[in-house]
Amino acid sequence: MSKENTWINTRTRVITGVNKPPGSPRAWVLRALDSASHEITQSLIRPKLISVAAIWTRPNSTIDFPYTSLIRFFDMQIDQRNNKWVPRPPTTPCIGRAWQIPIDHVLPAVRELMSSSALMVWWCTPERDDPTAKPDLTGLKVRLKLDHEELFTCFDRGQRPHNLAHERGLSPNAVRYVFQKWKAARGIERPWR
Repeated sequence: MSKENTWINTRTRVITGVNKPPGSPRAWVLRALDSASHEITQSLIRPKLISVAAIWTRPNSTIDFPYTSLIRFFDMQIDQRNNKWVPRPPTTPCIGRAWQIPIDHVLPAVRELMSSSALMVWWCTPERDDPTAKPDLTGLKVRLKLDHEELFTCFDRGQRPHNLAHERGLSPNAVRYVFQKWKAARGIERPWR
């Protein structure tokens, strides 16, 4: 398996970034629609949902997964040159294919592409299918709006910020922030020493 959002050559296992040809498969959609914006509503395929892509040399057959896909035809230099004095290798006609595969099917698809005749394989974690859906916040602390006046009266009575945060289940950093405001408002240097 390769790093996320990088191309891996299936024969040599050399990893290439998306800042070199063939680029990012998520940008293929933008090139196809001649758009610079990631918020495309007119197309069936959405760039941020593309999760797997592969490249084959032409003529060749591609793998077909049962998901929405994009096919791109282009010319690319297969053999990269390492020295500027070496002449540029010729370009080879290629077929690129990108799919919108759900996250739980990405790794099996990548394994199948790696064992196929694909020249290069790319994968990335897709974003949520429904961008308006709210994330699951179970297990996370809910951010509460602190009542500064109530905390000020507690500090006036002599309660310490750490104990107050522990008693009320508040963030110690947030209570410490309100405590600093209380000290500045009262002109107090060190209240408990």
